[in-house]
Amino acid sequence: MSKVTLINHSSLLISLNSSQSFILTDFWNESPAFGSWLPSALPFYNPVYLASLSYEKNFYLAISHAHDDHIDDYFLRKYFNKDVKIIISEYPSPSLRNRVKNLGFKNVISVNQEITKIDNFEVVSVFDPKISGDDSGLAFRDDHFCIHHGNDNWFLMSDKNINLLKEFKGKRKMLYASQTNTASGHPIT
Repeated sequence: MSKVTLINHSSLLISLNSSQSFILTDFWNESPAFGSWLPSALPFYNPVYLASLSYEKNFYLAISHAHDDHIDDYFLRKYFNKDVKIIISEYPSPSLRNRVKNLGFKNVISVNQEITKIDNFEVVSVFDPKISGDDSGLAFRDDHFCIHHGNDNWFLMSDKNINLLKEFKGKRKMLYASQTNTASGHPIT
């Protein structure tokens, strides 16, 4: 059975059972975001445990965008395996890719709005350049489940992206996770 655990803020640990893969999204543990904002909830799992998962071959780190409350530079640089596979959306600007590579990570996988197969699961970027040029949702699926990690994308979705998600979901059960307002209200609302 697939499982999704809220770690903190916008971070989820997704376990896709049929592919035996783990995906950690937007991990933020201790670095101040925007100069002074700290995570308001402690991570559900010990952060060092999550970092140790990065040494497993079936573990992936997904980063939706380069806002400081979605990527903890200090913690990732210090504790995460530099060979871990990192999934990001393909943006017009290379800033997120460059940021991840500057942290020392080597295996960056960029995905777009075409379904991309990664080992035993598939992923697609849910991106709307009319809303933001550097923020997106990511959706993951295995044979039975589909999980949409919408993070900051609480805006009304375009018909194109709604249809993309419906097609991607197919007959699978789906969890749609997204903020309902500004980041300061997540996950309270």
